Parts: sequence; C-alpha cells; structure tokens
Amino acid sequence: MTTKFDPMAVAVDWLDAYRAESIEDLMFLYEDQAAHACDCDGSAFIVGKQALRAHWIERFKIHPAYDLADIQPDADGVTISYVTNCCTVQAKLQFGETGKIRLVICGEETLPLKAGCCSSKADAATRTYRVFPVDSDGYVVGSPIEIAYTGDREALAQAKQHTNGSEAEVWQGPRRVRPIRPLSITAGSLN
Repeated sequence: MTTKFDPMAVAVDWLDAYRAESIEDLMFLYEDQAAHACDCDGSAFIVGKQALRAHWIERFKIHPAYDLADIQPDADGVTISYVTNCCTVQAKLQFGETGKIRLVICGEETLPLKAGCCSSKADAATRTYRVFPVDSDGYVVGSPIEIAYTGDREALAQAKQHTNGSEAEVWQGPRRVRPIRPLSITAGSLN
C-alpha cells in the first residue's frame, strides 16, 4: 500500500529533528530496516533503527546541525544540504512506499570550515565510490563495496564486475552516479 506523503516536508522534518537532537522524532522518520551511508568522518554504513539510533546520538555530540543550505526534489527523493559545526553536508534521502526514509547517503558538500573536522579530501584525483546491491524495488540489500577511481566511467566499469549480474546502484558521496541493471531477454524483447 502506497501512502501519499510530501518528501520535501519529511526532509525538513528530518533536519529539524537532527537540529533539535530529538532522537525519537528522527527514528520515527525511518523505516525499520533503513540504511544510512555516511561519508563524513570516514565511511560508515548503518542498517536498522538500533544502529541508526547509536549513530545519531554520536552525531548530535560531534557534529550538530545548524542551518538549512538547500533542498531540492529529484526523481529518487530529496537532496538536502545543511551546515554543521565544521562543513556543509549534502544528504540524499530516498523513501519507501509508506513515506518513511529507506536510505540516506550523505557526505561533505564543501571543504571543512576548520582543520581536523569532517573527512579529509586530500586526494581529489581519486574519488571513492560505493556500489550498493539493491533488489528489484531499489531497496539496499547488503553492505556496499567501496572502490576508488578517477572518474565515473572507470568506476561504473569496475562496479559491474562486482555485481555478478545483480542490480546495484553506484554512488560517489551523496551523488548517485547511476543504477546498474542486468540485461535480460524475454519473449524476444530486450529489457
């Protein structure tokens, strides 16, 4: 059953709960098996509400959120940018049919505002990509594989080798590069 909801409003509620350090309000917005891939302060991949709760309690202490910088709807959900105590972060929120958050992928949008804060972007020539295995509905079904390449084309070629013909999505920070869909031939047509 699909529930009508406003993805932009949910994204604003998500940031408001983060800024207010309201763990219960934040957890209410997530699906039970939601995933969160965070490229701030290194890489973390969190799945499920119990792990998300621990992650957010730590984030409240280390990097409180301040102001909304930007929010944009897109075909897959909402991209929201916000200012923390050290940098501007961009988060991509995807939603399930019930209007709850099923996936967040976040990372720094700008260089740190102060030394030693957030992750290091020392090697701009090599980018870290994540290959997320997904099911036919687009839900993350396993931990991502990290690969490092200088560009999208090389990363996509390498990512295809890791998928073994399964569906996946390739992300670079909070930016979805593109999905990988296996080719199948049924009844004489190419899908």
